Amino acid sequence: EVSIGQHCSNPYACDLAECWEGLPEHNIFTLYYGGRKAQDLYSNGISDILNIPDSCKLNDKQRIQCKSVTSGEPHINHPAIKQFLESLEYPVYFVDFETFSTAIPLFDGVKPYQNIPFQFSLHIQASPGNKPEHHSFLATGNGDPRPEFLSSLRNLIGDAGSIVAYNKSFEESVLKNLAASFPVYSIWIEDIISRMVDLIEPFRNFHYYNPTQKGSASLKKVLPAVTGLTYDEMPITSGDYAGLAFLSIAFGNPSIDEIERIREELLAYCELDTKGLVEIIEKFTELIK
Repeated sequence: EVSIGQHCSNPYACDLAECWEGLPEHNIFTLYYGGRKAQDLYSNGISDILNIPDSCKLNDKQRIQCKSVTSGEPHINHPAIKQFLESLEYPVYFVDFETFSTAIPLFDGVKPYQNIPFQFSLHIQASPGNKPEHHSFLATGNGDPRPEFLSSLRNLIGDAGSIVAYNKSFEESVLKNLAASFPVYSIWIEDIISRMVDLIEPFRNFHYYNPTQKGSASLKKVLPAVTGLTYDEMPITSGDYAGLAFLSIAFGNPSIDEIERIREELLAYCELDTKGLVEIIEKFTELIK
């Protein structure tokens, strides 16, 4: 018999959920980067974050999490959030990319498992409090979507203003690959990357932490915690599923009805990502008032 712990998902995820049944909502394994510390606490009979003894050495972020769980209230660092908002330059462009990757490259000059962008959502907010404009791109057919993706994005993003993404390293890596494949856009892409702002930072730094996040700074946890928006009722709930859905209509043999349905689902999923970013900024603006 083996006790539960991080080894349950290392190196592969285990589908047996019953081992974890009965744990409290804020169990010790939700401790931010708990690692070995969480395992040792559990081995000593402590399964709830609320029961972590004062003698246990925690880092600053873990202490914020424990305090927030105890109070049931969000932790809010108002000066840090205010500073983040003041760093934004309007108009602000809220972006999100969707990609697919395949073991065998589908297009010339592409490496195995390289992320190929086929969709973006873009909300443009001219000034604080203004209603944002929404624009989107979703490739059609089974040709290389990158040239049209780039052209559409270039036509929409102006030469000034912050470009906000969540965990921007993903969007940056996609853009860098595009610059390498399409050098004519390289100077423009370099400028775009220099203007990018990462909305994950206030959450990764625990300037805002809600106990419902359960130690996570992922958008899937942050969005409902801050805005109440969720992905629960959506047919497509992650970027991986989005990529598979696109491949199914681009290279499968779907009916016309299936293509229309999946395209609507893809557009709705990607739009929620950038709509969520807008609403997080609006919520932050309310908080500092």
